[in-house]
Amino acid sequence: MECFTCKITEAVDKSYPIRDAVFGESSGRCRWHAWDDDKVFVCTTCGRAQFFEQVAWCRKTNKFICTACSSTRTIKDTFWFWKKYQVIACPFCGEEHPTLNRQEFEGVHPWQADPFQCTQFPIWYPDGRLVKKEDLEEEKPKAKPETKKGISCPYCKAHLSITKPGTYECPRCHNRFTVKRR
Repeated sequence: MECFTCKITEAVDKSYPIRDAVFGESSGRCRWHAWDDDKVFVCTTCGRAQFFEQVAWCRKTNKFICTACSSTRTIKDTFWFWKKYQVIACPFCGEEHPTLNRQEFEGVHPWQADPFQCTQFPIWYPDGRLVKKEDLEEEKPKAKPETKKGISCPYCKAHLSITKPGTYECPRCHNRFTVKRR
């Protein structure tokens, strides 16, 4: 069975992939379009799984926030087949984040930002590009012995092999930061 949301998205955007349904009996759902009872997207604040249209991801803290735990605003803007979406006030960074359906449309869904965390492929990007699991296997870094050299990204805490001063962009969260001499 195919994911119902993928099918209706592909009907309006031919570059969008139709993924296999892994949830649901009457109308199938993929992991990207999970409902609350599928337990895929769990709010960091309340610990409850949420429907993908009722949860947002904070890129700076790598945490999920649901519409029940924080204030929201409705934005009227048509994308794919939706006529509106919600932005959720983030208690972690103070910004507002759109719900996952809009984040995917904008190319900032957590699995688009870090494809190695994706649990169902392919990954769609706004330029129409698709990334398959096999594509990542070629890019996956070989296991190396743990080394203490380098720094952690100040935004997402990813370990980076940076040893010289300068301005860098984190390959994981894409935030820019400056490393100064010690």
